[in-house]
Amino acid sequence: MSGLNKMLRFKVMEENSGVGAGTSGSLKALRPGDVGRVVEISPECRGFERRRLMDLGLVPGSLVERAERAPFGGPIAFRLRGVTLALRPSEAEKVAVECL
Repeated sequence: MSGLNKMLRFKVMEENSGVGAGTSGSLKALRPGDVGRVVEISPECRGFERRRLMDLGLVPGSLVERAERAPFGGPIAFRLRGVTLALRPSEAEKVAVECL
């Protein structure tokens, strides 16, 4: 699959605002208490940023639970493998998940 096709597929998944079981979207689209399985990291996310997300454990197949969000558009907290981590909304948009 070409890079452009991957980017377009990711954008469609990102725009899907349904958060029911079996739907796909970004980490940012999860609501507090929702659980999702990481599908992929956007092809737009490269280099250090991509490596950082993967080092934090956001690899395909990982389960992630949405915890809290800071007010006024601040970081979003997620629980992953027994750890709570915070991501900027712009980072959370780059991780595609399947809602469980």
